[in-house]
Amino acid sequence: MDAEWSRLHDGVGAEVFEQLRDDVDSRCRRYGSEIQQNFSKMCQSGRNHIKSEPLHTSAYSPLHYAIFGRADHLVLAVFDDFDPVHAIASEIKNGVADLSVGLCPSFGSNHRLLAVEQIFEPTTLATLPLITFTKFKLDGIGLMCGGCRFHAGVLTAIESLYQKCNDHGESKSVVVDLLGLEEIGLLTFCRNYSDAMSLVYRLRSLTYGSLTDSTSLEESASSIIGRKVSLKNNHLFRWTDSCLGISSKEMWSESMFNNVCGNLHATLNITVSPGHEQAIMEYPLVDESGNHELDESLFVCTGREDIRIELGNRTAKSVISTKALIRTVRDFVTSCGKSDKKNRWRDITEIVTHLEIPIAVESAGRPVEKHDAIALELLPKLQATILRRLAQLRTVPKQAGVPVVLRRIIEHLYQVVSVHLNDPLAWDSVLDLWDSLDGFHATLTQLGKELDSLHYCMIESDAVRELANFATVLADAISHRTASANNRRIDMALDFRGGFEQLLHSANGVTQLALEIWKSLRTRREPIGTPTLVSFFPGTRAFYSKVGPGPPMTYIEADVPHVLNVATFCDYFHEVAHLIFKDIAVESGDPSPISGLENGLVGEVFAHTFTLRLVFGNDKSTFVTHYLNTFHMHVAGAGSIEQTKDDDLLLRLSDFLNEAHLAISISHQLCSLRSRDPRFDKVEFEETLDSCWPLLGDSTMWRDHRGTLKEFLVSRYRLASQEFQKHWKNIKNIWLGVFERDLGDFNHDIPRKIKKNANNAINELAGYIGFLNQDGFGNLPSDRDKQTDKTRTRFILPRDGGKEFRGKITFANNDDAGSFAPFLVDRGGNARFCAIPRMRCERLLRQANLIKSFWGIATELRGMQLRKILESYDTGK
Repeated sequence: MDAEWSRLHDGVGAEVFEQLRDDVDSRCRRYGSEIQQNFSKMCQSGRNHIKSEPLHTSAYSPLHYAIFGRADHLVLAVFDDFDPVHAIASEIKNGVADLSVGLCPSFGSNHRLLAVEQIFEPTTLATLPLITFTKFKLDGIGLMCGGCRFHAGVLTAIESLYQKCNDHGESKSVVVDLLGLEEIGLLTFCRNYSDAMSLVYRLRSLTYGSLTDSTSLEESASSIIGRKVSLKNNHLFRWTDSCLGISSKEMWSESMFNNVCGNLHATLNITVSPGHEQAIMEYPLVDESGNHELDESLFVCTGREDIRIELGNRTAKSVISTKALIRTVRDFVTSCGKSDKKNRWRDITEIVTHLEIPIAVESAGRPVEKHDAIALELLPKLQATILRRLAQLRTVPKQAGVPVVLRRIIEHLYQVVSVHLNDPLAWDSVLDLWDSLDGFHATLTQLGKELDSLHYCMIESDAVRELANFATVLADAISHRTASANNRRIDMALDFRGGFEQLLHSANGVTQLALEIWKSLRTRREPIGTPTLVSFFPGTRAFYSKVGPGPPMTYIEADVPHVLNVATFCDYFHEVAHLIFKDIAVESGDPSPISGLENGLVGEVFAHTFTLRLVFGNDKSTFVTHYLNTFHMHVAGAGSIEQTKDDDLLLRLSDFLNEAHLAISISHQLCSLRSRDPRFDKVEFEETLDSCWPLLGDSTMWRDHRGTLKEFLVSRYRLASQEFQKHWKNIKNIWLGVFERDLGDFNHDIPRKIKKNANNAINELAGYIGFLNQDGFGNLPSDRDKQTDKTRTRFILPRDGGKEFRGKITFANNDDAGSFAPFLVDRGGNARFCAIPRMRCERLLRQANLIKSFWGIATELRGMQLRKILESYDTGK
């Protein structure tokens, strides 16, 4: 939470922290109880033949700590899905200064590191009231050699070092696999901060030599950099970030002093309103001997906190006991909120406590031998490459007639990239954008040459708009990747509260895999990159624009749920298919063989066919069921057809089913190769409806003058198939040219290991979607309409969105309804709802595996981008 202490709350001292605890606890309990209530009703209905089971004992039961630093409150919470993190954090009243989301890896049976559930044991919390939370950023070279194996090797090295250490006292630690900018977190519970920080000091000294596969990493690094490198003595981490605190309950209890020991140096940095400096002289401080007023210990200092108070004996090397520090800060804050000094927050606007922990230098172990500064060797080359392109650019846009404002923005974009490529802490964060930057540069330079040769003085306004739009997309993408490295936490698309940067890279890794297929289909070898623009607008959309003779500028716009919800990663393949389809139309240049390609139905069928073949392996049931569920999660008020009576909804639904079945029909024919023309068979369409959606055959559903819903969809399909048939003869060769080859055969420039990892990850994604959609449209139950006293069959089975039943599921207790699907459509939600604790944990495990798989692929692709930049530097291009 933000370091604003009690300014935003009523109360004194402990009351303020109690308000913070109650705010977070109530939201966590409400989320968890909603799951448990729905599960209890499901068990009572008896349809699923499952026994009642509780949620994980530590889930939705957060721990609270008062911490010293920029923030003032630390919350530790265990969840069984990603959605609660996003939902609960967005509802907290007080500002969230930082958010770290991570997975809890398991170690061997003989490990000394705690499992996550052990930190919630009363004995741990009572005997070890102090906490340190350290985030570790992994070295960029190791990540690009293979993010997953490097990460796993570092976790093993941490476990090994922890078992060897005997100087971390009574402290106990938990390792967390973070998904933010930093990849590893360490929670240490202790009585003395020196014990915890000495462990951090040792971990900072770990080198590649401590990894079991250091030789393999060296070989990979040598192939990327272009010369043999030695990583043995290089350190594993680029930076660490620590915060320290104490259990908020213990802070306000004198009993905590029995379990706290150690000494440290501390300063209170206070932001004081101008002209109010004298007022704070009356604030009490506490030292070892008792209370006293502020005296000559007040310092004016530089920086945002302009008044500093040193705690202790006011000497250069003074220390204060941890007990005295906690008592001092506690009483100082309490005095600020006392009723007789109610207006003191006019004097002080912020309090930040800085701690310095004394530890022995020898605790770091044997001094490390000198090692090669590989990153420092690469950075000048990376920066020189982008600056060379900036020099080329400075004359071209003016020749092309680009407005001066846009020229300066584009130049600034190049300069920002140059700064990051020369930053030892953030240089690898923007490498995955290199193809996008490279393609943008090619577009600008070739545009300038073309227009200069034709003696044009100004490009068209539409072209200016496209260039400006793509520059904005690149600027946002850079900002999302580097803000945390510069200690500037930003919100992505308003509600993206940090801690998910790895998910952004994972989603971008999916796009990059699809792009490799696109590149292998193109005859022209041009740099093409497709960054993801995180926006407010729900869903995903692909944007393709071509300005001049250069390569196309493309990007995908996606909302935050499409970054956080792993099941929707297949939408990135769908959107890249749209880009491929558009590119085929643009590059062919001959309108006769592509007549009708601009037709929306044809483009959607192409994209569905691509996704069906590549992701679902022609599993039409999982394919249709997944997109039907996704369709209804994005439609407000989705419920029974009898409730909706919305022609627009029905038309959209029928359009999707038409597109999906045409894709299935084409894919079937392409696989069998029995015919060059796909069949558009009404009977086959009916069979698809029956197999994927049994309730469509119910004659009691949605009956009006048009007949049953199934009859309506079949009649609409007949019209769509006739329209599509007109275009098929003209686009047949293009279709077959894409789908007769193996879509899993990526560009030959990609190492074989990435091909294997990519295919495995895509198959894993299809398996996860099938897991979510098991019995997704099986024998769904009915419920009774209270107003009409009639039984209505659910179109889908969402949680009820009405005011009376918000967040609940109506479980009718009758024998005819059948069983419930494990994962239900959550109307208006981002992901499928599940009330079964065991299934929720299994889903989380599958999501975690997929996230790490695609993240690992993305890190290796960044290594390829690095090699490409170095080759560009060597050739002088």
